Amino acid sequence: MTFLQKMVMAVLPRKLAGKVEAESRDWMLQCPACEREMSIWDIGGIRYKATNKVKLMSWCSRCGKYKWQRLYRKSAEPKSPPGIRE
Repeated sequence: MTFLQKMVMAVLPRKLAGKVEAESRDWMLQCPACEREMSIWDIGGIRYKATNKVKLMSWCSRCGKYKWQRLYRKSAEPKSPPGIRE
């Protein structure tokens, strides 16, 4: 956990802190080149009660470069029927 995450978790009530962590884990950052996904929580961030999808300039450890990466909420993504690729 980063300093920011530790501080927020220490200040918030336990129930709310759990919600913040769960929602932050649901927000994913995806590299357009290699399609590697990491949750915002796993890279040291917090995202709670956010609604929009954005792009962030971020380091991809698989590609070894800074790239514009897609930030989206995994649970809000439409599910494709089995066998169909987008």
